[in-house]
Amino acid sequence: MERLKVDKVSVFEAKTQGEPFHIPLLAIACLIESRFPQHAMVYGDLSIGQMEKAVKWANSILKKPIELTERADNEKLLMRIKQVLKDEAAALEALMNLTMREQDMELGKLVRMHFSSETIAAYYLSQFKKHKIVTYGFSTVLSNYLNKGFSLEGACELCVLDPDGCNFDAQKFAKSVLSMQWAIHETNPVDLISTKINASDSDKPKTVNSMLGKTLLQMAGFREEMKSNLSFEEVVRILCNQLGHLCNIDLLVDEVNEKDRNLTNLLEDFHTKFDNDSEGEVVNRIRYTITAVEDLILWKPGDTIHPSLEEGITKVKEFVEKLLERDKDFFEDFQNMTENDKMRKLIQFNRFFYIHKRVWDEVALNLNDSRRMHKILGVLSIQADEININKLCKYLVNNQALFQAYFFVTPV
Repeated sequence: MERLKVDKVSVFEAKTQGEPFHIPLLAIACLIESRFPQHAMVYGDLSIGQMEKAVKWANSILKKPIELTERADNEKLLMRIKQVLKDEAAALEALMNLTMREQDMELGKLVRMHFSSETIAAYYLSQFKKHKIVTYGFSTVLSNYLNKGFSLEGACELCVLDPDGCNFDAQKFAKSVLSMQWAIHETNPVDLISTKINASDSDKPKTVNSMLGKTLLQMAGFREEMKSNLSFEEVVRILCNQLGHLCNIDLLVDEVNEKDRNLTNLLEDFHTKFDNDSEGEVVNRIRYTITAVEDLILWKPGDTIHPSLEEGITKVKEFVEKLLERDKDFFEDFQNMTENDKMRKLIQFNRFFYIHKRVWDEVALNLNDSRRMHKILGVLSIQADEININKLCKYLVNNQALFQAYFFVTPV
């Protein structure tokens, strides 16, 4: 969208998922796009299913019906983009940014049909370069690349082997690839419990504890299985052929397998803690001041928090501490920035929830408090696009008394 030679304005701000007015507000947005197709585009953290529901609701009222956004149809979306953007590279970037469809083989096939291999390689090279190796962002770009049917050999070339490419460390790149959830020929214990929230094929009711547990699992690094046709064995073979002269692939495989065993144990522990609500749950909640995630914004010193919520806060804290340890260079770079650059970086990372102005004012006064700013930046780094983890992180940041009590003092 950055290359579109038009003025842009964001009309509806802040997140509405989980609110009673979410679907009606989305219906209004769909109506605006439908009536002004060359001037408006519905954009945000939305699903096609939500938009279908909103359109259906709107058409029960409107005399002139509206249609689902073109973002839900890649062929139509690409046709619309090409009417505005003649530059192939700009058109590809716009398609990737705007599509609401899965990052899968179907999208990859469309891209390969309409764009040159040089344009595709240049696009992904720019995407890979936006992230440091072994970060969540890099892993997301790489998995999207592979899930679209682009070759692992091509990724090796762009990221490691090509002198004009990213020049990433071969061992770190290989470890990132091996750590993805590839299909294997035997049952993978990590797949025994799904980490999806409200999965379309599930008819089981979700409890607060089970949803919180699963969103924490996603935040902690659990991933859904790769859509690529490659098996884990094939991935190992390709990495040996491409990068075996630069690093010990067999040793990395052993490390990843050991990590998977640890993740499986953690998953089972979460399953026990969050997915089984005891019969005494309702009775026990009466003993605590804070029993719902929304009430965390009201917490004040002396209030007691239900153990399930306290466990969630602890998991967020532990995740942030691991992030600070893993990405030391990133946080050191942040600390060496000017105050203006620090504030811009915090705003840049604030993608998933609203932060009150009084909190921003407090942040502005404490930008040189590295310990506090690093932990706030760590929370903002969390992929908080599921409603429960979104609320947990939002209320932690917006209630700075709660944030400091749990992130800097061990609660008793």
